[in-house]
Amino acid sequence: MKVTPAAVVSVFLLWALLFSIPPAQATGLSLDDAVQAALARSPAVELARLQALQAELNLLAAQLEKDQGKRLEYLEAQRALEEAQSALRAAAAEAAVQAEEAFYNVLRTGELLELFRRAAAQAETQVAIARARHESGMLSRLDLMEVELASERAAARLNNAQREHDAARLALSAMTGHSPLPPLVRPEEPPLEEASLLLRELDWEAAVARALSHHGEIAAARLALQSAQQRLELARLSDAPPVEIRRAEIEVQRAALRLEEAEARIRQALRDSRDALLAAASERTLREKELALALQRFEVANARYKAGDLSLMDLFAAEDRVMEARLDAATALWDYNVKKARFLRLIDETATKTHNLPSTGGFGLYLHE
Repeated sequence: MKVTPAAVVSVFLLWALLFSIPPAQATGLSLDDAVQAALARSPAVELARLQALQAELNLLAAQLEKDQGKRLEYLEAQRALEEAQSALRAAAAEAAVQAEEAFYNVLRTGELLELFRRAAAQAETQVAIARARHESGMLSRLDLMEVELASERAAARLNNAQREHDAARLALSAMTGHSPLPPLVRPEEPPLEEASLLLRELDWEAAVARALSHHGEIAAARLALQSAQQRLELARLSDAPPVEIRRAEIEVQRAALRLEEAEARIRQALRDSRDALLAAASERTLREKELALALQRFEVANARYKAGDLSLMDLFAAEDRVMEARLDAATALWDYNVKKARFLRLIDETATKTHNLPSTGGFGLYLHE
């Protein structure tokens, strides 16, 4: 691996191009812009970048002394550069993932905030109706107190949702450097595929192999094994004492075991992520069925109330169940999409473009009247 001063300079130019903070678009902040801005501001990425540049300089110095009998130092410098580059890729991927999840968290909390606003408005309307009925002697004082308490609870939940949304916006603002945070541009959302279809069409062994080939922990373990093998080969070629050769052999065995352990952990993580995706898909389906059932029950309750066959309190209860079902369905949909995106990242379905992950959108399905 030959490193020239021109190559070192090119690294600075490349990173300057990749991680310059893009201005927010006139129409708002897109997901790609948010990820690029977060990468430019990430301390972890900057530290990893500096470490990689230092490793390149060290390798350049070691290369100049390679012909002076310092081949072992050169191999170590080469390994250090490969590890630094692997760490840089891992840091950039992690920063991109965090930015993406922060971006979608703003969208998620915004959607839920709108639902809680509707719930609070619905509760206020119920209080107004209940008070009018109470004043006309058609509703007991205890029933009125129950409706008023439900309204207070809805107002408290709205306040909590507002704080959560504000916190999500502040987190994304700090991550991207955009203050105040401009409106977010919702990514175009392809039709959502079912988890069962996704897994049924997936070549599992190929997906595992792809994940192992790109995972930072696996890459570091493989580099450590290669370095240990190189040291062992060098020790044998240089007629080192038997004890030194044995030490090098033990280090190769240790590195091989660490690689096996790392691969086992990643395989288990893939299985856990797959199971979590299937569970989230099942939960999403159930919540959507519960919402459809709650809507049907409310229609029946409303018809019975108009016919004088149902009390006002029972009608309010049916209406509240619809709102709760909307919230549960929206939350389940968000959870499903997050788990699907994480699973796709683990199997490297999105390759190295970590900011082009599947959308978690779709909350608008639960906002209509």
